[in-house]
Amino acid sequence: ALENELVRSIERLAKSLVPNIPQDAFPEDVLPLAEACIFYETKCTDEWLHQAKWLIKDYLELRMYIAKIPEERLQPELKENEQLTRLLKTFHESVLTARGALSFVSKLPKLIHAKTSNNWLTKKLLEPDLRYIQKTAHLAFESAH
Repeated sequence: ALENELVRSIERLAKSLVPNIPQDAFPEDVLPLAEACIFYETKCTDEWLHQAKWLIKDYLELRMYIAKIPEERLQPELKENEQLTRLLKTFHESVLTARGALSFVSKLPKLIHAKTSNNWLTKKLLEPDLRYIQKTAHLAFESAH
């Protein structure tokens, strides 16, 4: 519930702060559906799985940035915060790119019971994976081009 509220707030902030950003609405339950893509990986295409993983990565990077705001000052004029603007834009693009995958898994059984575990995609659990992805992202990009 809090995750969905944060995503809705991120969507509103991105649309108001980032110039020329598409005004398309995010689907409901963005993060739970991205997580469902991972859970239902055998039912998703490789492309959808890739999109879901990048969406989650971009979300985590944005969340980690937001978590550091009390320690690191923001510019009073939000548009002057280049890293925030970049992270908002990247997450927004990831959500819109993954719409097909999110739509597909929205028709599958919900993962309500799987997320009751304390080890389900928590920041503490995923932080090492995120750092690894950030360090190796250039390799994946280079091999794709």
